[in-house]
Amino acid sequence: MNAPDSPAPLSSTPLSTTLQGRHFLLPVERRAEEFAESLARHGARTTIAAPLTVIPTTNDAELLHTTGTLANGGVDYVIVTTAIGFTSWLEALDAHPELQAALHRTLESATILARGAKPTGAIVNAGYRPDFIAESETTADILEHLLARDLTGARIAIQHHGAGDENLEHQLKAAGATIHSIVTYRWDEPRDPEALERSLRQTADAEFDGVLFTSAPAVRHWITTAQRLQVWDSIRQLAVESSVLFAAVGPVTAEPLQAEGIVPLSPERYRLGALVKAVLAHYSPEK
Repeated sequence: MNAPDSPAPLSSTPLSTTLQGRHFLLPVERRAEEFAESLARHGARTTIAAPLTVIPTTNDAELLHTTGTLANGGVDYVIVTTAIGFTSWLEALDAHPELQAALHRTLESATILARGAKPTGAIVNAGYRPDFIAESETTADILEHLLARDLTGARIAIQHHGAGDENLEHQLKAAGATIHSIVTYRWDEPRDPEALERSLRQTADAEFDGVLFTSAPAVRHWITTAQRLQVWDSIRQLAVESSVLFAAVGPVTAEPLQAEGIVPLSPERYRLGALVKAVLAHYSPEK
């Protein structure tokens, strides 16, 4: 959902004035309003302009077919990359109780690997226990863990985030594994491309104090769109000079910015609330 400038909602309880007079761009789709309200409670103004739209694929025939293949043929490893993706996968089977029961048996016997704390929570809430948790919250740790084993003939299911992970699949296949991709949502074009383009020109004109990101695919599309509009060089210069704060919720989200020579502010814990706290600390008068 895209939105115009948003002051603190009337229902919000002000917590501080640390961000009073600050204006932030949120190139965010999921939980955008929650994010905006968290900042508004500290006095900030926000503009929401999502570079991409999240499209659920839980009714997709391919998802059901792949699930059936796993449920009936078994799987050795299941990689869970996102909490929402894993939960959506299980909920998509509510209308298919026999398939749901078969998948349950498969998951009980499989080795489950989680990309961090949030996927772990979703796994535990569903009644399973992860055998490996990537503390870095990246698939690189999972890949290293698996490549230390003989994967010849191993069957691996990967619950992907919206953009997928071709490198992960490629390396596991090269090690001899058979890969089954589970995709419960995908990224699509923005709902309001005019709002996105307008926000990019505003960023280039230094109309925002900061730009705060929560997903790597959104960062990539945001940069690509800025390049198409021929405003990226101006934006990057503002970021490098620290004239505009760039922040990312975690290392995966930060990667596309770092590839452009931008070092974003990132919290130690890769959570939305932690990102808000990091922004508050950045602008704190006690800093």
